Amino acid sequence: MTYKVDLQTIRLLAQLSNLKLSPEEEKRFLEQFQEVVDYISKIKALNTEDVEPSFHSINLKNVFQDKKQQDKPRTFSQKEALSNAKHTKDGYFVVPRILDK
Repeated sequence: MTYKVDLQTIRLLAQLSNLKLSPEEEKRFLEQFQEVVDYISKIKALNTEDVEPSFHSINLKNVFQDKKQQDKPRTFSQKEALSNAKHTKDGYFVVPRILDK
């Protein structure tokens, strides 16, 4: 079953995204968003039972990295992850509020 996107959904998404859309833009986004939802429905219908999860759809390798490093995913400590952030508080990123409720 395919989810049908309506104008109310587009307006809610625009409001949550702080976007002001003209009626023409609402109509265009309604059509485009419905195409995306229809495509996702097709993907959900695929049988992926015997497919192994992966990070990429193709096998990417950094040829300049030695073999030991290629097999280990790169991880960051919390301090490293936050090191370039402009604003942090209590170990979290601080970002502008977009939701009123």
